[in-house]
Amino acid sequence: LLKAFDNALLLEREKFIRTELERLHIDSSPDRERVLIRLLAALALVQTFERTYTLIWGSQISALQALNSAGSVHVDLLRPWYDQAAAREPELYAVYTFEQWLGFLQASLLILRTGETVAISLEGREFLKYLLQQGYSLYKGG
Repeated sequence: LLKAFDNALLLEREKFIRTELERLHIDSSPDRERVLIRLLAALALVQTFERTYTLIWGSQISALQALNSAGSVHVDLLRPWYDQAAAREPELYAVYTFEQWLGFLQASLLILRTGETVAISLEGREFLKYLLQQGYSLYKGG
């Protein structure tokens, strides 16, 4: 498994991490595993959130913000965000249905859907926080 991703840059980065752990006196302490697991989990979240931000449309971010304040709502209460964006950019939305628009949020684990009820998920709340922490614009096309 360790050889599967072996390359010079990876080995250089591993050396840097080992040096930093030693500098912070975490090289052999019981906290080493906890620190490394935390860093790996954080990196996985950052990678997921960065990919999501690249793909998400502004109308979906706005809908997430509304869900963050509203709690669970009937799915039809999100339709105005879709409809307004479709009116602004009809060529973009011509082949992108409301169900696909909503499906992206669900597939990205940003919302929870039970029947006709939707709510923001923990991932969705953390995604919004991440955008603010990074200084990313909440106003995107789409």
